[in-house]
Amino acid sequence: MREIKFDQTIKLLLLDHSQNDAELMVSYLRNSGHATRAEYVDSLETFSELIKSGHWDLMIARYEAENLPYNEAIDEILKQDKDIPSVIVCDNFTPELVVETMINGASALAPRDDADHLLPVIKKELLSLAYRRELRSTYINLREAEKRCNLLLANSKDAIAYVHEGMHIYSNDAYMSLFGYDDPDELACIPIIDLVSSDNQDDFKQFLKDYRTDPSKKEFSCLVSRADDSDVKVIMEFTDATYDNEQCTQVIIRPDQDSEKLEAKLKEISSQDLLTGLFNRNHLLEQLETACSHAIQHNKPSSFMYIEIDDFTTANIGVSVSDLDIILTDIAQLVQTQLGEKGLCARVGDDDFGVLFPHSDIEGCKQLGEELRQLIEDHLSEVNSRTIQVTASLSLVPINETTTSANEILTRATDTVAKGRENSENKGNFVLLYVPEKPKLSGESAMAEELKQAIEDNRLKVLFQPIISLRGDSREIYEALIRMVDEDGKEIEPSDFLKAANLHGMSLAMDKWVIINSIKLLSAHLSKGHNTVLFINITAASLLEPTLPSWISKALRAARLPNDAIVFQIAEEDAITHLKQAKEFTQKLAELKCKASISHFGCATNPYNTLKHLVVEYIKIDGSYTSQIEKSDEGYDELTDMINAIQGQGKLSIVPMIESASTLAQLWQTGVNYIQGYFLQAPSNTMDYDFGGDI
Repeated sequence: MREIKFDQTIKLLLLDHSQNDAELMVSYLRNSGHATRAEYVDSLETFSELIKSGHWDLMIARYEAENLPYNEAIDEILKQDKDIPSVIVCDNFTPELVVETMINGASALAPRDDADHLLPVIKKELLSLAYRRELRSTYINLREAEKRCNLLLANSKDAIAYVHEGMHIYSNDAYMSLFGYDDPDELACIPIIDLVSSDNQDDFKQFLKDYRTDPSKKEFSCLVSRADDSDVKVIMEFTDATYDNEQCTQVIIRPDQDSEKLEAKLKEISSQDLLTGLFNRNHLLEQLETACSHAIQHNKPSSFMYIEIDDFTTANIGVSVSDLDIILTDIAQLVQTQLGEKGLCARVGDDDFGVLFPHSDIEGCKQLGEELRQLIEDHLSEVNSRTIQVTASLSLVPINETTTSANEILTRATDTVAKGRENSENKGNFVLLYVPEKPKLSGESAMAEELKQAIEDNRLKVLFQPIISLRGDSREIYEALIRMVDEDGKEIEPSDFLKAANLHGMSLAMDKWVIINSIKLLSAHLSKGHNTVLFINITAASLLEPTLPSWISKALRAARLPNDAIVFQIAEEDAITHLKQAKEFTQKLAELKCKASISHFGCATNPYNTLKHLVVEYIKIDGSYTSQIEKSDEGYDELTDMINAIQGQGKLSIVPMIESASTLAQLWQTGVNYIQGYFLQAPSNTMDYDFGGDI
């Protein structure tokens, strides 16, 4: 199943006693690494207008809020038929309040002052929301696919019908032509068994009984009667299907021109592994897909056994490639003989097999697997007068409502064997049952260790992305972006390690590394005659370090850089959380003639209040505003109003995340000062953007 995450900026509605009280919820989310855009609401009229005109992800309402009671807000959400989860927070958490709030339509209740309780609740609701949105999108895609399938069915030369409880619910033109009918309504009144010749009806009834218990037996050869009472010999092929949201059976009918045996032989050959005589991988995948369908749609689970021979190479066994084939064939026959009709055996790859069991007794399969493992270990293969003994590692995967594809089953099976080898003393010869991993709340500890090692090994690097003026600024402006490279040389995104750095006290060391290396690179760039300004992002840890401004001053003097060539950028959430320290930091930067910027601006309940306390020249608006301008006129107007408000306070505005030409075209009209995004240039190892070229 494809993993779904809620990793976008959270659009949050807050109901509380006051705006200051509401900020506590925003702080919880920010401190846990979630980008948030919050709106404080204190009246039902404002709330109604906001949810009518906007796209919101979550409502957090205080149980004791007097201005707007939480139950009235929930009623308004239901009235407008919006999908906005509601988490209620309270000062005195009791089981009775849980019942009350759930009856009133709340998604969850949590204690207001317990972040360890509240945050998992919020994450769960956001994940559920992401799944619901994904499901609605899937429904739309499904309807489009059904339209295309219906068109293909109507124009198919094969005679195709859909049957539910023995009655026709759809038949295409080729099907009606085969039976000599002009009107599909005529066929709708005729049970499919009545189309079968009376001589074959008893066999047909038995076939249908067998098909219900074993869907692999899906072909039936018989005589069918046409409307003119003539008989035609045909082959009927049955497959489980869904038509018009109804579980049914698809029937494809082909004339039997005395080729049934030939077709059966060709089908057998196409599904057979030529070396071992077992079924091949493609046939196994088809059967696994069918098993998934039966588990999900008919609540008929099954089981899959994966068998991999341990260390099966010429070097380890000491034989030739052709001798390996002899051993492999010998083991294949051993497996087939031992299992018999209990399961469908197939060769999966070079040295591995798969067995599909049409039942869900996974413990019984495990016992069978243990017997098979022991049998393989005890078996002696004779190859060119030599005796060869091998072992095998087995894994068992239940096929139930959580398995959605054949590839997912194989992945679970092979991963289980791989993990088993890592934990096994002899690196094999075991039977393991697949057990889903418990979702990990965080992997910050491991990532923090990786970051620490990366700093020591100098595996951090600085990338540069241009910030381009739309209002005649002739300077070359870049933003420095940090990346981490793992031991294999693969680049790791900041979102994967910045949170770990913050939680484990490594942010200050990381910030200093970025500052020093950015200054060195900028100094070398300026020596070539460029007029360049570099934005450097700093974390909350730097705001809390009182000696950092003087350290920066010494670093700039050592590199002989003009102080105004550096702009230090602070995230809005960090500035709000540590407003006093941010105020002192920006004042000291101003004394050093350095500039400051606020990034991710506009996510707070009252973002302009923060600007009153800080000495900043640039405001970078949160990227969520950019993504909205193409979706609605309201999004464009909201961004334009924010740009005007920023410039009205004498600040320079920056809009990031320009991902398309259409977004760029709209921004020309907003009056924004600077733009940035992948459409203009992705982050690069060098400062090489052509600022003199056309945008």
